[in-house]
Amino acid sequence: MTTSKRWIGWWLMVVMIAPAIARSESASEQLAAAKAQVQSGAYDQAEVALKLLLAGESKVAASIALGRCYLETGRYEAAKTALESVKDESRSNVDWHIWSARLAETLGDYEGAIESARHAMGIDRNSCVARLLLAQNLEIVGKSQEALQEYEWFDRLVKHRLPIDPDNLVAAGTGFYRYSVLTQNSNLVQRTRHVLQKMYQKAYQMLDPKYWPAHLAVADLLAEKFSLDEAADDYRAVLNINTNAVAAHVGLGWIARDQWRFEDVDRHAKDALDINTNSVDALVLLSASRMLERRYTLADGFAQRALAINPNSIDALAYATSAKLALFDEAAADVYVKRADAINPNSGRFHEIVAQTLSDRRQYPQSEVAFLKAIEYEPSSAMARAELGMLYMQWGDEEKARVHLDAAWEIDAFNARTKYSLDLLDKLVAYARLETEHFDVRCEKGLDEVIAASSAKYLESIYDEICKRFDLTLDRRTIVEIFPAHDDFGVRVTGQPWINTGGACTGWVIGVIAPRFGMGKAPFHLPSVLRHEFVHTVTLAATNNRIPHWMTEGLAVLHEDEPRSFGWKEDLAERIRNDDLAPLNEVDWGFMRPKRPNDRAMAYAQSEWMCEFLMDRFGDGVINAMLRDSREGMSQTGLFAKHAKMTPEEFDDAFRAWAIEQATPWGFDLTPPEDVETLKALALETPDDASVLARLAMACMEAGDLDEATTHANASLAIDAKDNALAHEVLMRVYANKLHHAEDAEQSKEWQQTVIDHAREVLIADPKHRKARMVIAKYHLAEKKDDAALPHLLDLMELYPVDPMVPYELARIYTSMGDDERALPMWKACRQEFSNNREIPAAIAAIHRRAGRLAEACDWYERALQIDPLSPGIGEAYANVLMQMGRTDDAIARYQLLCRIDPEEARFQTACALALFKAGKESEAINYAKRAVALDPKSDAKSLLD
Repeated sequence: MTTSKRWIGWWLMVVMIAPAIARSESASEQLAAAKAQVQSGAYDQAEVALKLLLAGESKVAASIALGRCYLETGRYEAAKTALESVKDESRSNVDWHIWSARLAETLGDYEGAIESARHAMGIDRNSCVARLLLAQNLEIVGKSQEALQEYEWFDRLVKHRLPIDPDNLVAAGTGFYRYSVLTQNSNLVQRTRHVLQKMYQKAYQMLDPKYWPAHLAVADLLAEKFSLDEAADDYRAVLNINTNAVAAHVGLGWIARDQWRFEDVDRHAKDALDINTNSVDALVLLSASRMLERRYTLADGFAQRALAINPNSIDALAYATSAKLALFDEAAADVYVKRADAINPNSGRFHEIVAQTLSDRRQYPQSEVAFLKAIEYEPSSAMARAELGMLYMQWGDEEKARVHLDAAWEIDAFNARTKYSLDLLDKLVAYARLETEHFDVRCEKGLDEVIAASSAKYLESIYDEICKRFDLTLDRRTIVEIFPAHDDFGVRVTGQPWINTGGACTGWVIGVIAPRFGMGKAPFHLPSVLRHEFVHTVTLAATNNRIPHWMTEGLAVLHEDEPRSFGWKEDLAERIRNDDLAPLNEVDWGFMRPKRPNDRAMAYAQSEWMCEFLMDRFGDGVINAMLRDSREGMSQTGLFAKHAKMTPEEFDDAFRAWAIEQATPWGFDLTPPEDVETLKALALETPDDASVLARLAMACMEAGDLDEATTHANASLAIDAKDNALAHEVLMRVYANKLHHAEDAEQSKEWQQTVIDHAREVLIADPKHRKARMVIAKYHLAEKKDDAALPHLLDLMELYPVDPMVPYELARIYTSMGDDERALPMWKACRQEFSNNREIPAAIAAIHRRAGRLAEACDWYERALQIDPLSPGIGEAYANVLMQMGRTDDAIARYQLLCRIDPEEARFQTACALALFKAGKESEAINYAKRAVALDPKSDAKSLLD
């Protein structure tokens, strides 16, 4: 709230409230009501009421409460003034010293906070709140033994009696828990539960239902344990009582950061800063979020803002250090290290934050050193040990990971993230391992070993090619782990059971999901994923993990050796048309915080395109040259200045011009959308011009205003209903959009007919209109009228052969007609666009088989099996072709795999028995024959038993 608005509000409330107070309440009642307002977060109302009490007998208590009010809203000088105004009268007032300590701590005057807390304890030795403040500030400045002595007091207290007021009960719980952590108490789990259930929960369940600090304490403790959903519930419980509790907004922001929901981080931080514009905690949250987003300059900016308020904030100093290191300014980072050391030369917290940010940047050796230092300075930190363990997992050293994760669990068996990782390590120990010259491929024992074997073979086949491309020889094997489930994959990559991708690379470790259909698993072409991830391994190794994120992604996509998809071309063209290509310095944001559904996909697509542009403009060698300088810590701006002789802004302009040249042959309309306001003005000048109204309708539709678009399109048609393709196109597209929101079948049918009617009108005016013809073709296909769709599809093949949906539908129709000759080229035309569809290579294989081209059939079945290695149907067809080719041993191996995939299918047992018999392996054949007959007494394998 601005100062002027605050004062206007203050005078209004004075006018309204003062008479009522004077009429009905004593000073003590007025004070109690005002303090309740402070506690509930009604700071503006409380400020008014408290100022009215400053001249009376409640001056001291009112000043202290007013100081708290200012402290909570970030008006620290005003808080100091309010408290100083009653300093002489408050020498024996515990609350005055407590709030003076909190103010000093907020501003980084930790020694002042210690002194004030000691004064408070001198007045009341049993004040849990004062003692907790003292212990916490002693810890901050590195006086660990003194802090431990104070925390020990809580241990003795809890064993004998508990405070009966919520403030001291929650403080006692926090002090007791911290003592248990610092002493590595063997009963930490039970003590944690005791604090949660018998102290924090008791405070709000039995003592005061509106005591939100108890909910906050629960939330903070659960968040520390990575019980994030439960923590979020308690943060929201805080806000249900006090919507202006800054700490709860910040807590929700940290949860969002841990889940990579960066838009939500910003929203929660804004909520906090709207209440307290000087919240160091909110600014530190934003700095931490920007570090994870790889927006290091912004991270530094937020850290600097925090340090301007509290120059001694350990967290802010750690993130300032981290940002400077990420920007390769080690001299500046060292300044912040020295500042932190001046406060506490043994701060485990400082080094843990720096270590985590280094780990996030995959700077594993430096991160390891920092984590070990954090553990040295704070041996009781389970979090530092757990994070170091997860670093080793990402680094590929699971033995060291186990050591540190076990140590973390020994200290704190309440941490969900540690448990996830240990559970995964237990599974990984039992994984099958296949070591080749350059790879260590691991998977769950059983059928996935088939996938592992084919993966290892494929990876070895591309190893030399990829390493040569980037002029690098790797000095260790790459670990490839194939997971049966997304949960385990997510823990492997992030430490938490969620990640929305099929493959990931942390450097020397590649993780992928087993490409099996069913059970919620999505299909994908495993070789492409493995190739993509191995390019990451090589480019990360080439740069010591310092390559710009967009570049490693772009190079990985580029080397998948798949043509650019139609969908990506269409979306890239639309980005060009709307002048919406991401600037060089912002392209990473599409990976980290996509705002639109296709932003992430477009980040991959544009990154690949930018790599192509660099090679096209400056030669293939520019990539490796940039990688070498990245390894030495050159910034992105430096890379482009040296190798492209361009600033980032100049690169953006040059890339856009090149992109337009590249996209023009694709056939999309690259004409920028027209401005709505300009066309409205033109329509007013020429109200009878149907073409202007049609253009206005199109502009409104593209701006997202469908109602306005409909109005103007109908107005255009009222003037000229013939040869008005644009107006009909607008209405066709508007009603096509409405179809997604139809409320019932009747409305859907009506709108569908409207779409078709306008599409037909468009084709009358413009027979070569691709979108209208596609609409009609899709309509007939949806109605199962292939005969009606066929002429439109054939026209589309002539008009616009690059759209893969057209050859796909033609291939399907021709196949259903038994016309293999015409189906085959159509299947091949759409195969690369639908590279994750196993049915397309299988259909091509079947055509070759029917034509007697067995070698070609064999090749295409193998391609289908790359997408679904365990498909019974495709595997059987493949094995049958192998038998026809006389490759009996290969066929037997496939039949045996089919018997493992589905041991209850008699057909597989029969085929295997007959193949074995043909190969002269009679004893094995008999065993399979017996199983076949047991499953199907009529099995052809029965003859082998007779």
